[in-house]
Amino acid sequence: MRPSKKKFILMGLVMSVAHAAIWFICFMHAWKHTSARFDNPDAWIPKHYTITTRITNCLAYPLVALWTPWMGRHMPNFLEWILFILNSALWGFGMTFIYCAVMRRKHRTG
Repeated sequence: MRPSKKKFILMGLVMSVAHAAIWFICFMHAWKHTSARFDNPDAWIPKHYTITTRITNCLAYPLVALWTPWMGRHMPNFLEWILFILNSALWGFGMTFIYCAVMRRKHRTG
């Protein structure tokens, strides 16, 4: 069973927003502990800090490969936000495509 284009786009947008929300929550959580460590370098690092940092890095991967420190200094901020939105769209529509492919295969074999 193949979803309609409208349903596919809606699912992709929902997944994109979910990706952005999860990334932002993990980023803010990791940043909170990084800020505390800035004040006291000998501070103990909780295990969940390491986990949220790794999740943040994983979810930001294609964007991290494109955005360099040089670009951060010389490019306008709105370009960074456009790339962030495109990164979330890539993840969202990619996951939607994989979901639809798995469901189509499931209906074909079952």
